[in-house]
Amino acid sequence: MMLYTIEVDNEEKIQGNKRLKKRLLIALLIVVGIAFAILYAENFGIFPGGYLNKPVVNSYLEENYPEYDFDVSFDTFSRKENVYVYDCYYVDDTGTKMPFKMYAKRYNVTDDGFFDAFLRDGAKEHTVGHALSEKLDKKWKETNSDITGIWECTIEIPKSDSETDISTLLKSYDGTTRIEVTLYGEKVTYDEYKEIGTQIMNAVRTVGFNNRPAFVQIYYYRDAEHMQYESQIDGYMLDFADTVVAEMDGVHMYVEVPRDVATEVKIFTIVQYVMLGAIVIAIIVPVSFKIYKVVSKKIKKKKREKNAQNSDI
Repeated sequence: MMLYTIEVDNEEKIQGNKRLKKRLLIALLIVVGIAFAILYAENFGIFPGGYLNKPVVNSYLEENYPEYDFDVSFDTFSRKENVYVYDCYYVDDTGTKMPFKMYAKRYNVTDDGFFDAFLRDGAKEHTVGHALSEKLDKKWKETNSDITGIWECTIEIPKSDSETDISTLLKSYDGTTRIEVTLYGEKVTYDEYKEIGTQIMNAVRTVGFNNRPAFVQIYYYRDAEHMQYESQIDGYMLDFADTVVAEMDGVHMYVEVPRDVATEVKIFTIVQYVMLGAIVIAIIVPVSFKIYKVVSKKIKKKKREKNAQNSDI
């Protein structure tokens, strides 16, 4: 009798440990699922992304402008800009609230509204940007008279440097420079366009930046109305060999997709869906079968218990 009791107690402990492990596993899966759900929600502007990004905005303002006291509150999620928008203000020396906006996404500040509203020198930025655009346009025309280029350059310059000369500013703040060029030419192949992109990079390199620009954006039109290609070349890519940049994914992109490329994309997409479907089936079928076996076993067990009770009666 004693041996039987010990065996029963051990069996109950084993079953209890199994149930505990199962509950812990379920709890872990729930926690992981909630974490993934929060990250997913933040990416698409769903609650609680706005409140999770607020501490990021607060920290950014405190680190960059420690001499000010800021009040930050979540406003909305801009679906047009795909960012979280925050209403902010600080109180100036006269006691007046000075409002501005801050923007954040994926736990990073994407646009500094305080700097834009109070610290930038718009007039100086326009002057310097225009000078840089003229310089790039002149260089471009020396080697590409058959393709018209319209250059637009923006650079962030604080008011504290309003009296600094243009050449010094270009070398001091070129890390914030954004260069955009719109090209008008004839219809070209993708390989020909990549060569045009290389020529744009070479023109930018001749400026003599101390640092890299933030990025170079290219739009290529095969006529006045139809854009054929576009590119975004990040500043660090200017340090790479031309052949490397030309072959990098996501740099040079089709706007008008040729028929043969469109066919290849469709085939690739179909293959992806087929493979995804096969993976889903490979996961769902065994799990469903296992669930079915467990449920069937429990149903049969209940039936046996019920039949046993009826037999006792």
